[in-house]
Amino acid sequence: MKKKLIASVLALFTIISLVGCGSTQTTANADAKEPTKQEDSNPNEKTVDGIKFTLESATKEPVKGDRTKDNVAQYNGEYFAIGSKIVKAADYENVVVNLKIENTTDKAITLSKYGWSAKMKDGYKLKDHTPSDDLKGQVASNNYVEGQVKVLVEKKLNVKEFNLSYNLIDYTNFEKAMGDAISGTKEDELNKKYPELLKENYITFNIQVN
Repeated sequence: MKKKLIASVLALFTIISLVGCGSTQTTANADAKEPTKQEDSNPNEKTVDGIKFTLESATKEPVKGDRTKDNVAQYNGEYFAIGSKIVKAADYENVVVNLKIENTTDKAITLSKYGWSAKMKDGYKLKDHTPSDDLKGQVASNNYVEGQVKVLVEKKLNVKEFNLSYNLIDYTNFEKAMGDAISGTKEDELNKKYPELLKENYITFNIQVN
């Protein structure tokens, strides 16, 4: 039952994967009925609610192993872990997406690690993606940060194109909602208690890599 509730919450809040713990806050106004979106002429630039995302580059890099097949730590080992699963490093690669995020508003914002998602054109979700520290922290008013999102992909998928998205909403209460779900709170009750987590305010880039 708890696993079912967690899965329901994850789907409800459009979160693709959860990594680590920590308090996160908002980049969007939870009271706003409609997001303020600006059409940018450059497809590598997207602006929502005064927050400008710029796609700077996307490249592939090999995955470095750090353990043996038997899960024993080994420098430059042939294997690495994806959660509890031990896989061969040579079968995977990272797509490294470099981004610049500018806060043109007069208030500091906080980016959340929970806001990122990646999906191929056929709908296949790339669940293993990790933003660098700069892309999951505060951005001062009228200032910017630069960082990267690493998307782990299997080589057999032959990934050449996918969409990388960030949902620009208020994640302040996300972990509280997860705790409530684990404790048995029903979905409709979660909806009423945390309506800000139901909002969709996506910035999406089409990522193409060779």
